[in-house]
Amino acid sequence: MLHLIPPLALLLVPVSGPHAAVPALQEAVRGLDTPAQGPTRSMILELEDGRFLRGRMREVSGGYELRSGKRWIFLPAPRVRDARLEQEVLRDAKLLERKIDREDWVRRSAHGDWLFRHGLAVEGLRAFDEILAADPAQPAALAVLARCDELGLIPLALPDPTRDLDAFLEQMERKPGAGPASLVVGASRLARSYPDAENGTRTELEERLRADLVSSDSGRRGFAALALGIAFPGLAERELVRRSVLDVDDGVRRAATVALTRAEDPAAVEASWLGALASKSPTLRTNALESLELAGSPKAVAPLVRHLSSLSSSRSGRSPHSNIYVGSQRAYVSDFDVEVATNSAIADPVINVLVEGSVLDAAVIGTHSTSAQRQLARERGAACRALQRLTGADPGGTARAWERWWREHGSEYPATDERNNGAGEPASPRTGRDP
Repeated sequence: MLHLIPPLALLLVPVSGPHAAVPALQEAVRGLDTPAQGPTRSMILELEDGRFLRGRMREVSGGYELRSGKRWIFLPAPRVRDARLEQEVLRDAKLLERKIDREDWVRRSAHGDWLFRHGLAVEGLRAFDEILAADPAQPAALAVLARCDELGLIPLALPDPTRDLDAFLEQMERKPGAGPASLVVGASRLARSYPDAENGTRTELEERLRADLVSSDSGRRGFAALALGIAFPGLAERELVRRSVLDVDDGVRRAATVALTRAEDPAAVEASWLGALASKSPTLRTNALESLELAGSPKAVAPLVRHLSSLSSSRSGRSPHSNIYVGSQRAYVSDFDVEVATNSAIADPVINVLVEGSVLDAAVIGTHSTSAQRQLARERGAACRALQRLTGADPGGTARAWERWWREHGSEYPATDERNNGAGEPASPRTGRDP
């Protein structure tokens, strides 16, 4: 899994760019025999460049000493802007968190920003992992992560992509323990490292990410989708739309949807998702519904209500009827016709048929299986969740409830074309790993 840079590394390992570390202070290293002028405590120091050091420290004359193994590293007081006990900062963070509703993602993102700006990088990443797990496309969360990383407040231990792109991508794409916040930070850092569109290395990066988008490894596909949307908005929208509805991995589909929230033509992307609702594949339709939910466009409300109604009305109306006879026939001799001639008599048997049985009225309701029922329930649930997210309403989990709600509130939402927006189904991607 990805790791934060330990406090000592911030002092002793210089790096370039916006993540440059505090200048090396090896010359200030003191032995264990240095007398302490204060107790050793867990502290957080804010340095003069706005970055933080967190660890076991003690205050001495002229500054602070940071414990590293069996040695102490001295930090002069002029380099320290502020010093606080770790437990005090954690207490303040918990007090602030208690005042925020658990599902108020904007205020929780602001709280995460506070954590980063007070030296609680581990807690900040954990908070944004929770936010992005519930709302992967939350704009406030994505903006805070990008801004705080640019300020050097998120010390993720990643290679410099401008020096070793392969190592950077390998670490981001193949680490199963990396949370969504770390992936967003990595993609944002990659975008800042190659801002020049004329840079040949940037073109190489784009080609590498496009190739990883069709990799057999879901980790590669997921990070490639996210990085393409953040570093190259508008350049791979068609491929990302396919991934958002056709990929078999839920994480890859969500990453592609998050990337498409930065699309240059969001109306065209939304039209593709709405067009997928006309697909014959219930899996593809459900994936499109989930993408529309994450994207959060109010223009999708009317088509979603119509789609939910169609799922319930597909089994309504008079079914084809016919009659079925179920019975048996038995022949028997009911009488004899006797003919008398000279010196003879002939008995001709009379044969009748006994019919017994029932005539039934039959109607074909339809054919289905347990798996089809589960898929239909999943699709209806996805449509209801998308409508709940887009409208903030919860009239119920049935089409009839949403139809009543639409009659009352439909005028509050933009009208859309009933003819599927001219979209149609997305074409299949180049891999065979799609449903």
